[in-house]
Amino acid sequence: MMNFSYVKFEVLLPEEYIVPLRDQLSNNKVLTVGEYDHVVSYTETKGYWRPLESSNPYSGEKNKVTFRSECKNGI
Repeated sequence: MMNFSYVKFEVLLPEEYIVPLRDQLSNNKVLTVGEYDHVVSYTETKGYWRPLESSNPYSGEKNKVTFRSECKNGI
């Protein structure tokens, strides 16, 4: 069995989702480290993706490669 004190995961998302995601995770006590909460960092990055035919794309068009700025969150 593995025991972890901390776990880090990264999420790629549009910048306008950073604050809502941060707030929701903080409400669930996920972003608390010691005596701090709302602990999150992000970097701006560029991303490519192609929504497939069965997708319901938030951004981009089905079967077309999309490119845009994203934010990589380290949570």
